[in-house]
Amino acid sequence: MNIYLLSSPESTYGSAWYVDKEVIGQTIRCSVNPNHIHGGKRQSDLSILLTARIIKSFIWTWYSDCILPEETYQWFLDMKFTGFTVRPVKARMKKNPPEPVIIPPLWELVLTGWGGIAPENSGIKLDEYCPYCKSVSYTGFHNPTTLFDEKQWDGSDIFMIWPLPNYIFVTERVAETIIKKKMTGCRVIPLKDVRTADSLGPGLLSYYMTEERIRELNLPDDFRENLV
Repeated sequence: MNIYLLSSPESTYGSAWYVDKEVIGQTIRCSVNPNHIHGGKRQSDLSILLTARIIKSFIWTWYSDCILPEETYQWFLDMKFTGFTVRPVKARMKKNPPEPVIIPPLWELVLTGWGGIAPENSGIKLDEYCPYCKSVSYTGFHNPTTLFDEKQWDGSDIFMIWPLPNYIFVTERVAETIIKKKMTGCRVIPLKDVRTADSLGPGLLSYYMTEERIRELNLPDDFRENLV
């Protein structure tokens, strides 16, 4: 089957900024290895500064968060797309424009759909794991078509493949509809054209999914023990 990546535009123009001190995250420092300093789970909803006056169908932050304006969110619901939930986003303009901009309700797209763990033939393997601070790194991939294993997929329209939690994978139904509706502020990239990566450092699955959702997944015991 045909799988696509829902991605931000190639240009970073219009990317939203985090509001300093309003987006709260963890900083984890290893008790054993002083070189292990890394981020943890975000503790707050997003609070952003918009840098473009035109509100497009999709908005992205500099950290690759995908934000849906109310119209796009309602369209996702109308189409009965599966594999996602949302969190509210607080937003204001970074600079006061000459004319007022009406900012609609905004929602952060949160993945609940599961495409499984990238198969070993993708080249992705656990490279480093620290049991003290849970610092995790993986080798990268150079053939993106090997990332998707249909046997592990839960059938969701929108889903993640581990360890690529910030990659939003979608089915052909989602991709074709986005293209037909001429939605703005995004790209839909065929899996074969996804840019390769030399290394990956996603952290733990619990940074991205709720404990309830993780319990529903059929995860290998060693993964559940160390990487959740």
